[in-house]
Parts: sequence; structure tokens; C-alpha cells
Amino acid sequence: MMAKSVRYIVIMLVAVSAVLSAVGIHAAEDGGQYSPASASKKVLILPLINISGYNGNWDLGEGFRKLLAERFDTLVKWQPFVPSRYQLDKMRKQVVREIAPEASRTERLAKLGEKFGADYVMDNTIDTFSIRNFGIVHPSFGGYSAYSVDAGIEVFMVNVSSPENVFQQQVRTQKMSEHQIGTLFTDGHLWTKELGTMEEFDALKDMAFGSPQWRETRLGVQVMKLTDKIVSVTTGYADPVGNSAVESGIVK
Repeated sequence: MMAKSVRYIVIMLVAVSAVLSAVGIHAAEDGGQYSPASASKKVLILPLINISGYNGNWDLGEGFRKLLAERFDTLVKWQPFVPSRYQLDKMRKQVVREIAPEASRTERLAKLGEKFGADYVMDNTIDTFSIRNFGIVHPSFGGYSAYSVDAGIEVFMVNVSSPENVFQQQVRTQKMSEHQIGTLFTDGHLWTKELGTMEEFDALKDMAFGSPQWRETRLGVQVMKLTDKIVSVTTGYADPVGNSAVESGIVK
């Protein structure tokens, strides 16, 4: 009697385990969840090369790098590696000693990724980063402001286990332009309503790139869309089964 009870419990446990496994797979397929294989991937993110011509206060290479690391972790649970420049230089010297002089860019990046235990290496380039604001305020006629944001990144991602497997795509914001017209008020004397775009543009110089306050600005909103799009297209390429197919590089 005891032996039969034990066998019955074991059979039930196996059956429950099989059902739970099946439910987990079903949820991943139907719910669009990222698969465990995708969640376990590691990505080495190098400082971005900035050829946009931007020469303001922000270090765009490090700023975008930190945002990408955050979004990979938050959105898809990839493990980002963001080593210091000192650590990178140290590992790069090792790679130079160990790899053939004629090795290609992708081979060198794959070897560097191997040193950090990464599955993928991102070596991206900021080719466009432009913020412009044109404004006029006149005490008799009101005011006008034109605010535009344009940003683009050339994504270059190497698969460490097969360096010939490279993902390359330009991802950019749709150039955003916003126009505002100030309103003239009469309250004993004339004065103009302060234009929000002009006020925001002027405040940007005192904000840290990626800070909570910065993310609420028109620029911050567009840049966050851009980084999320990069995460989407690269993970879609790396794991087309667990994620959506490779998408267009234009942020909507």
C-alpha cells in the first residue's frame, strides 16, 4: 500500500512538472515574452564614437553608452558590460598581442568580447546629434519659437561566437520640429507669454545627460525613443524567435 502511494505521488509530481513547463513555453510564444536564452545574453557596450560635430558640454559617447546599458537591462534583461576606458585599453592591448596583425575589425571586437565573457559587442557611432532653437519675442507682437531635434546612431554589433555574423543598421529619430507662437496679454501694460520651447532649450545646458529632468524634455523623449529602438532592432536580430523580426531603423 505504501509503495503504491509513493508511486502515485511521484507520477503526480512528474505530471505537474510537465504541465508547468508546457505553460511556460506557451506563455513565451503567445505573450511575446523574451525567451530565457535571450534573457541570459551578455553584451559589451563600447563608448560610442561621436562624429556628429556636436561639441557641447555632454560626453555623448559615455552618455548614450550608459542609457543603452540601462535599457538593455530594463527592457530585455540582457546583461550589459560597461567597463571603464582603463579596463578596455588594458584588454585591447592583450587582444593586439594575441591576434594576427591582419585581423579584421569584427575579429578584433569578437576577441575583445571574449575577454569580457560577452555574447555580443556593440561598437556604435553617433553620426547625427543636433538640437536647434530659433526664437523671437517682441513686446508688441508676441513671440515665435522653432525647436528641432535630430539624432542618429550607426549600430554595429558583432556576434562573439561567429565574428562574420554582424548586425549593422542606422537608427535615427524622425527629425522633430515644433513651432510655438507666444500670446500677447493686456493687464495694465503689455507683455508676452514666455515660450516653453525657448525656456526648455535654455535650461538644457544645466541638465546632466540622461538625468530624470533631462528625460522629460523634448530632446530627452526623442533620445530615449532612439535608445529603445536600438535595443529592439538588435535583440530582434539576435533572437528572431523570442523577439520581433528586425525592424526599420526609424523611430516613430
